[in-house]
Amino acid sequence: MLRIGVCGADGKMGLTILRLAHAASAMRATVAIVEPTSPMANKDIAPLSGGDHPLICISAIDPTGCKVLIDFSHPDAIIDVLHGCAAQGIGLVIGTTGHSTQQIDLIKKTANQIPIFWAANMSLGIYVCGELAQQAARHLGEEYDIEIAEAHHKHKKDAPSGTALMLGRLLAATRDCPLDELAVYDRCQEGERTAGSIGFQVTRGGDLVGEHSVRFIGEGEVLEIRHQANSRVLFARGALRAAAWLADQSKAGLYTMNDIL
Repeated sequence: MLRIGVCGADGKMGLTILRLAHAASAMRATVAIVEPTSPMANKDIAPLSGGDHPLICISAIDPTGCKVLIDFSHPDAIIDVLHGCAAQGIGLVIGTTGHSTQQIDLIKKTANQIPIFWAANMSLGIYVCGELAQQAARHLGEEYDIEIAEAHHKHKKDAPSGTALMLGRLLAATRDCPLDELAVYDRCQEGERTAGSIGFQVTRGGDLVGEHSVRFIGEGEVLEIRHQANSRVLFARGALRAAAWLADQSKAGLYTMNDIL
């Protein structure tokens, strides 16, 4: 039986992952990590997550007792999460986004010690969306302007979303240019559109789970590739699938959804 831990266990994603893990016959949640200020610190989270065994939340990032830790907490926690997993030789699934350049460098460095699965989005569909968008960009060329739009719930902290930036990097690669040189995040002060640029539009409101679209806007026609997530269960299933896959990896390394596919 695969023993997993969840960092950010009391959040919406954390609780969803715990519920699915409790329902799985080949998996069991054995570690639940929350922030020290959480109302669930030092309390049993099983009643909230549907577990039939006590699961006491700890506030220290100590993954001892699990094979793979799934992190859906906050990007600022990643340094302690990486240190904790590396110290115990435990695999890590990273589901958070919005990491700084320094944090990203540390993720890559720690992947030399332990297996790490890192994805901006745990949905299989969004990766198919990315492949279709790349194919469209190659066929349509720079005569078609690219706009990436994303919408999430009002509590999401990073903008644009990690998934939108991932799509942007894929599309920038088709133009042989880094995204930083093509991205336009705010047109309030911009004049005429720059040829080859990739625009981003962000919406935050209500309880939207996640919507992403890529529009190719040409003379006389518009092609749109769109993905909509209707439930967090989608991402939780993807995270557990990644954890099960990562548990079978004997070598340290930085893995992505492409490796699973």
